[in-house]
Amino acid sequence: MCQAGWVESVGVVFLGLDGDVAGVVALIVAAALLTISNGWLAKANPADPLPTGWGRPAVAPLGAFILRGAGAGLAVLGVVLLAPGLGWTVVLILAVFVPYGAINVVHNQRVHNRADPPGR
Repeated sequence: MCQAGWVESVGVVFLGLDGDVAGVVALIVAAALLTISNGWLAKANPADPLPTGWGRPAVAPLGAFILRGAGAGLAVLGVVLLAPGLGWTVVLILAVFVPYGAINVVHNQRVHNRADPPGR
């Protein structure tokens, strides 16, 4: 029975795994796919910065965007499968998207440093 202010956890089984386990696995795979796709974009654009937030890079391989879409879909699936109200859900989401964003920051800083050599 659900009490006021509390969400009752529903036992979910996905591909024979407990919902929490399947959710964590989906988020780990999502993190890998998103990181690989952003690494691919960085490698395809050695002299051009990657857009932060919204936009397309100068060179945009279709495969990188397919990986990005699959990673985003798995991230959503992972969150849906996790039991509601778990505090570590936020930590897992950060673990998925921090490496993805870090590639942008490192790549764009490297491009900026090449364009602006020291001593100018």
